[in-house]
Amino acid sequence: MMRKEGIFIIISILLFMGLYLFFYPTFYTTMDEAGYFDFAYNLKEGRILYEDPMYAHFTLDAGKGLVSYYTIGLSALLLPFTFISWKALFLLNPLLHIGAFWFVYKILKKCSINPYMSFFYLFYPGFVLYARTLTADMVSASLFVIAFYFYLKDDKKNYFISGVIFGLICLIKYYNIILAGCAVLARLFFPAKGKRLNILYLCYGILPFALFILLYNYRYYGGIFQFPYRIIGIEFSFNDIVRNLPVYIASTLLIYPLMIISPFMVKNHNAIKRPGVIICFIFLLFISSNFFHQGSDYVHSLSFRHIAKYLMVSQRYILPIITLLLMFYLIILDRYAKKGKNRNIFIVFALCVFLMGVYVSFAHQKYLLQGSAIRDAIYQNTEEGGIIICDGETSKFLQKNWGDRKYVDVNNENLSHYITDKTYLVVFYRQDKPQNVEKSEDRISYILSSHSHNLIHQMKGELGVDIYKIK
Repeated sequence: MMRKEGIFIIISILLFMGLYLFFYPTFYTTMDEAGYFDFAYNLKEGRILYEDPMYAHFTLDAGKGLVSYYTIGLSALLLPFTFISWKALFLLNPLLHIGAFWFVYKILKKCSINPYMSFFYLFYPGFVLYARTLTADMVSASLFVIAFYFYLKDDKKNYFISGVIFGLICLIKYYNIILAGCAVLARLFFPAKGKRLNILYLCYGILPFALFILLYNYRYYGGIFQFPYRIIGIEFSFNDIVRNLPVYIASTLLIYPLMIISPFMVKNHNAIKRPGVIICFIFLLFISSNFFHQGSDYVHSLSFRHIAKYLMVSQRYILPIITLLLMFYLIILDRYAKKGKNRNIFIVFALCVFLMGVYVSFAHQKYLLQGSAIRDAIYQNTEEGGIIICDGETSKFLQKNWGDRKYVDVNNENLSHYITDKTYLVVFYRQDKPQNVEKSEDRISYILSSHSHNLIHQMKGELGVDIYKIK
């Protein structure tokens, strides 16, 4: 049996990495990823603060100097890969996901669940998609699984290890404190027999990271409780729950039917169920109440094809609790597999899940190739040392280690100071978000009407770009 399980693990990992390497990412898609990428290379140069504002386009200034408005945790994890190649940065998430798969395998085995069910975790399409990115949410999800494994062991040593990993998760994204806080809360309400005080060791593990975060905030954001979300004017509102919660719930139903209610269908397994339900419920409410989502009113305006795509993308912010929902779901699948006479249906299901992973990788790669083509077009049609006028999202195509291109925001009131013989206006278009260009349309028109210019390159498609030489 042990030999068969070892073969299963090896084959599963080879399939996953084979798929990943075949469709190896050529670019990233979001400003967040660009920010983590940029910050990692700033750390490589031995700096946290940015020296030149024309290269610092994912930053804020709270009176302490220009600092990334992305927390330091993920960029610090990406740092070792910067010494290999910028393309190597994309290895972090798949490697962590494979590690999480191994720990899910061990959790299922410990709970007397068929550990082969972990295949459905490894190839869950949402994880296949986000393992191809530099998003902090996927890193948080993978590390959360590892922290949860040690958390379930219910002893001082493992609580401390779990606390250290929970602390690291908080350093990657500050609001992951919800995950850590709920884990502590669950053990206070449902402690192992005679072991209530053992939870203190979880807190001991978290404490050094909490202190580091407070000191980091004080040094770079101007106050120990001055978080970057607050500085850039983003607020959290429980009034948004009604608008956002249905979208997140719908996103969990996209691939595996009834996954959102799987915790309530699990019998026994209270060691997982009790903390899992508390963590899922509170984290889902918190995420639904914040600024990230466009809400169910936006979904109603989309076609069916775009709704499916939008729901898949929406899973990003709840990936940590999807790990728990999947574990509950696999427990239920195992129960039905043991009752059923025809187990071949699970082989068919596994094949379908793998093929969905192939499709997601193919579709995402197609999108990334368009993004990398735009990046290449910008660098090929502008001069070294050139000044690029563009909006914030377009600036994600500019990274200092790809070439010397300075950035000036299109809404800068002193643009005339930056007009040289190497100044360009770059306008980036997305068919799925035309409103992005509309926000800057008046400003772009003003620049073009105020200065002599030539359209030197144009690219059209799902993603498009216009590059103007400003004189």
